[in-house]
Amino acid sequence: WGDALVENIRTARTLGIDTQVVNYWRVRSNEHNARAAADAMWDPDADPEALSEAYFRALYGPGAAALARTAYRSLEAATILAKERTFNVGFTADWVVRICTEPPGYYWRHLHQVGTAYREATAHFDALASLASQAPVRTSSRGASQARYMADLCRISALHLSAVHHLQMAKLPLVGFRLWPLPAQDPPGLPPPDFLAALLREARAGLELEYEYMRILAGWTRTCDEQGQLAMHQQGLIEPYEELVAALARWVGQEAGRAPG
Repeated sequence: WGDALVENIRTARTLGIDTQVVNYWRVRSNEHNARAAADAMWDPDADPEALSEAYFRALYGPGAAALARTAYRSLEAATILAKERTFNVGFTADWVVRICTEPPGYYWRHLHQVGTAYREATAHFDALASLASQAPVRTSSRGASQARYMADLCRISALHLSAVHHLQMAKLPLVGFRLWPLPAQDPPGLPPPDFLAALLREARAGLELEYEYMRILAGWTRTCDEQGQLAMHQQGLIEPYEELVAALARWVGQEAGRAPG
C-alpha cells in the first residue's frame, strides 16, 4: 500500500523515530511498495505523487505514468476494501474453507463489492499493459510484463472472491442439515436429490474458478515464495473443494437411486 507506507513513515518521523524496517513476503507484486518506502525514508517531506512518478516513468514509460498511478490507486482501494469487508479471504489456506465461511460467513454484497473493485483494478492494469507496450523498447518489455502480472493478480483475486461466494452457497445449507464438516461416513436421511444437486452445481462452479486461479498463478510462478503460494492454494482450497464436490456428487447419486420410480 504505497500511500499508507508513506503516511506511516511521515508519522514515525514526527515521533522522533529515525529507523524503520519494512518486511514483505513477496517481491514482484510489492515492488511499487518497496520503492515508495525506500524513497520516503530518504525524503519523507517529498510529495507522494513525486515519489511514485519516477518509478512509474522508469518502468512503464513517461506516457504511461498517469495511467499507472490510476491502476495502483485502484488496487490500493480494492485492498483496503478487502481488509475492511472480507478480512482474511485472500489467504488461500484451509481456514477460508473451515473458519471464515462458517455461519454467517461473508456478506454476499461485500464479496460482490470487493470483487467489483478488483475487476476494476484488473481493467486498469490491462490498459496499462497495452500502453506500456508502446513505450521505447528499453522499458516496454519489462513494463508491459509487470502490468500484465499485476492485472493477473487482480484477476485471480476476483476469481477467488467469486469462488468463495459459490463455496458459501454450497456449504452453508449443509451446516443447517448438520452435514458440515463433511461426515467421515455417509449418513442416512440425506436431503432430497434436487436440493443436493443445486449445491453440487454451486460447488463445481466454485472449484472451476479456483482451478482457473491456479492456472493463471502457475504461469507467473518463478520463485520459492510463489511456489509456496501454489502449494498452499492446492492444499488449502483445491483439495477441500474437491472433497466437497465428491461428497455432494456421491450423495446426489445415492438419493436419486432411492427416489420413487
